[in-house]
Amino acid sequence: MLGQRRAISLAGLERRSDPPWGTTPRAMVDWALALGARGIQIDAAMNGTRARDLDQSARRDLAAVIRRAGATCSGLDLWIPPSHFAEPARQSRAADAVREACGFAADLRRLGAIEGQPVVSIATHADSPAGVLDRLVLDAEHVGARVADHRWPMAPTPRMGIGIDAAAVLLSGDDPARAVTAMVEPPAAARLSDMTSVGRCVAGQGRLKIDEYVVALSVARYAGWLVVDLRGLPDQENAARALIG
Repeated sequence: MLGQRRAISLAGLERRSDPPWGTTPRAMVDWALALGARGIQIDAAMNGTRARDLDQSARRDLAAVIRRAGATCSGLDLWIPPSHFAEPARQSRAADAVREACGFAADLRRLGAIEGQPVVSIATHADSPAGVLDRLVLDAEHVGARVADHRWPMAPTPRMGIGIDAAAVLLSGDDPARAVTAMVEPPAAARLSDMTSVGRCVAGQGRLKIDEYVVALSVARYAGWLVVDLRGLPDQENAARALIG
C-alpha cells in the first residue's frame, strides 16, 4: 500500500475485559502502541478520555505515555450523535463538548503529544443551524485548534474543516478519491474506512480503492494522518494489524 502516515482510532473499540486491549483508555493506548501504531487518535467521547474526565495532571500523563513510545496523537474523535447539533434542547451541550475537546487537544499539543494544529473530528447534522456551526469554528480557533466535520455531503460552512470518512462518502454514492480531488482546500482530516452493501468493512475489502484514495489525498496536499477507523468491524484486532502495517 502507498505510504500515507497511518494512525489507529480508539473510537468504537469493543469494551472487553480480556486481551488484547482491556476496558480502560490507558490499556487501549498501550495496545495500539504495541501494535506498532505511531499515531493514536484519542476517543474524546469515551469515559476516561473525555475532556471533563482529565485534569492537567492526567493530560500530562497521557501525553507522556504517547511521547515515550515515540508516537504522536493524531487528533481527537468526538462522535456525538449528529442530531444533537440540530436539536435545540441539545445544541448547547454538544457545542460545549466540542469546545472542551478542542481545549483538550490544544493541551496535548502544548505537552508535545500533537504535532501541528490539533484537529477534533465530529459529524454534524444537515439541519444544524449556521449559528451553531459558527460557534464550533470560533471556539476551536480561540485555542488554536480546528474542527473537522465528517458530514457528507460536506457542510458549506466558512472556515469549517472538512473531514473525509471514506465509508460515509461511499454510503452516499460518491467515490472518495473523486470527492477529495474535487475539493478546493485540502481536507482537515481523513479516515481509512470502507463499505459494502451491508455495512462497514475492513478497508480494501469493500468498494474503496485504497491506492486511488491515498494518491488523491497526496495530490490534494493533505499532510495529516490517515486514521484507521475500526468502528463496526467484527474483528477489530486483525483489521488493525492489517491496516497499520
